[in-house]
Amino acid sequence: ATYDYDFLLNRINTVSALDNMDFVVSLGDLNSAVADKNISYSRLKTITDKFKRFDIPTLFVKGNHDCYFYSDPKGDITPEEYFEVTFKDYNSSFMFNDNDRNAPYYYVDIEDKKTRVCVLNCFSAGHYEQVINTEQLKFVTFGMLDFTSKSKPEDWTVVFFIHTLIPTKIHNEIVEGADSLLDILHAYKEGKKYDSNLLSVDFSNVKRANIAAIFTGHHHFNYTINKNGILIIGIDTMKYSNERGDTLNYSNYDDFESDMSFEILSIDTKNKIIYSTKVGNGENRFWNY
Repeated sequence: ATYDYDFLLNRINTVSALDNMDFVVSLGDLNSAVADKNISYSRLKTITDKFKRFDIPTLFVKGNHDCYFYSDPKGDITPEEYFEVTFKDYNSSFMFNDNDRNAPYYYVDIEDKKTRVCVLNCFSAGHYEQVINTEQLKFVTFGMLDFTSKSKPEDWTVVFFIHTLIPTKIHNEIVEGADSLLDILHAYKEGKKYDSNLLSVDFSNVKRANIAAIFTGHHHFNYTINKNGILIIGIDTMKYSNERGDTLNYSNYDDFESDMSFEILSIDTKNKIIYSTKVGNGENRFWNY
């Protein structure tokens, strides 16, 4: 599809003007990698720099289009290059796994809202392989889910973001490690033991935070799935020309093939409700967790 980068940047300006936001997340595919790696890199830098102008934590999820040129791995933006352009200016509030920094996956604590925002990476292997590697699963278990430094872990909420996690009717790729991730989160939520050949942990005597949901992009349609007691929510942020339908008013799509929209998420941690307000074409939604 044709990306209209000016339109995307204008969308970012629209969101940046809103008040009372605590963090911003890109679910990936801000870029469209092409055979000319220099163009891909320049586009990625322009857009990520634009996002970094927010005065709040800005988080990037790695998407397949951000770095990978399908027919020739020589055109890929390397993990080291992606990390350099996206994360080099970030401060110590971003908690990375220093043993696997170029993956990248990490979390940020929004202290005044008692919310931990976790970014996962489903491309932690080679060229376009969808893998949540073992190092990442360990970091989820002993890093992202570790609230021993908080006085009341039960008052905290955890929300996860990843480009893709489970297969759907649009993208049916299997993400290696996805089932292990969901089993770990389920054991944590239920206060049970998780044991595999990869790692073992007992959550039964641990004061635990609340897992709200895992948000994904990639699939080009909205969906909600509850798997292993974990809410997985797909966000449709881009419509191709052949996906728009005949009855909807997409007047701002006239001059290009694809359009980007945004979701404003509000989490009512007291009543355990997530609200989503659409900026651009789409519908508002809510979920109980």
